[in-house]
Amino acid sequence: MLRTDLATGETGHADIHNAERNALNILGLYADHYDSVQAALDDAFTRKRPVVYLNPTAVYNLSATLTVPAHVTLDGGGRGIGESHRAMLKATSALDPMIELGNYSGLTGCNLNGNALAVTGVLVRANANHIEANWIQNLVTGGAAMKCGGALYTRIVRNGVGNCAGYGLDALNSHSANPQATYYGINHGHSEQNLWGARMGSIRIEGMLYSVSDNFETVLDGDA
Repeated sequence: MLRTDLATGETGHADIHNAERNALNILGLYADHYDSVQAALDDAFTRKRPVVYLNPTAVYNLSATLTVPAHVTLDGGGRGIGESHRAMLKATSALDPMIELGNYSGLTGCNLNGNALAVTGVLVRANANHIEANWIQNLVTGGAAMKCGGALYTRIVRNGVGNCAGYGLDALNSHSANPQATYYGINHGHSEQNLWGARMGSIRIEGMLYSVSDNFETVLDGDA
């Protein structure tokens, strides 16, 4: 099963026991992992557990969009842009998006591999999300590594985007769940130390985004 909580005295992801890591590897026996990962996320929400940890050495094939519920974070183990030790979520169909975040939810340390099939990596149409230390790659034309619509107080830190045929960050009012009632793509957003590499453009926004030490690349076809 996927780990969704921490025992008393544990400090975090780095202290997951080897036996638990081996148990997570069992998921590698299955061709598709959507049901298992989504069930773990839903269970974390029901039981009020804050984090679902993925095995940082595993590849999780996704045939459908993962929805991260409110107040839950999906953690793949990565902590830096250039780090290879992170769980890979790999699209097996034309997902748009691969992951959608709920209110106050997060995505940390994952490698989102569109596999030249997926259109969008992460969709944010919610409030107060945290997206950190992810690597997003291999997305097709027409989408974005991150797409926002009506997103308020989104924090995006130390993520990398490469081999993306669309935009790095695409935040438009039209992407929101209710464009008629929304007047921004992202508002009071914070982007810091991200590597926005995408062919159509690094970012385009409607609203307000505070950018600190971001790297804007027209094209980036490899890992940073």
